Amino acid sequence: MSKTAEYCLIYTRNEDTKIMFSALCDKYSHLSMNFISINKALFKKYHSIGYLSPYSFHRTMLLKLCPAIDRIIILTANAIVNDDLWELYTTNMGDNYIACCDDILYTKDNASIFDVMFDTSIMLFNCKKIKEDNILETFDNFAFNRYDLPIKSIDYLYNSFFK
Repeated sequence: MSKTAEYCLIYTRNEDTKIMFSALCDKYSHLSMNFISINKALFKKYHSIGYLSPYSFHRTMLLKLCPAIDRIIILTANAIVNDDLWELYTTNMGDNYIACCDDILYTKDNASIFDVMFDTSIMLFNCKKIKEDNILETFDNFAFNRYDLPIKSIDYLYNSFFK
């Protein structure tokens, strides 16, 4: 895997974001980007519960929209990256579906369901393994039936499902 073959997928509805990232491609010749539009129709089957909205599922939807990709790093808009992501991208994941860090702001006092939570703002998805095991359909079924979570958020769903 060549480090110069970097490829970014930008999943946004905001035209200003597209312009900003396109300027990065102009500046760094080794970087190429593909913009994926968010089609509201894709989210029709999802519904809002607590802090979850249909768009909370954009990360797993991205895996469905990009079937040829074996790995995806997901960065949320509020993620701060101060080092090269190549080390994360090339991490040996074995049979794990995701790789991420512990959430340093989480404490057992915040919510008693987990001893430790992982941070969902920077995640590496092992798309190949997820597709092999048909995990996206399993995740969707799980997500629609998790009314028992104390806080209805995508963070809690990921932590419940992928631990």
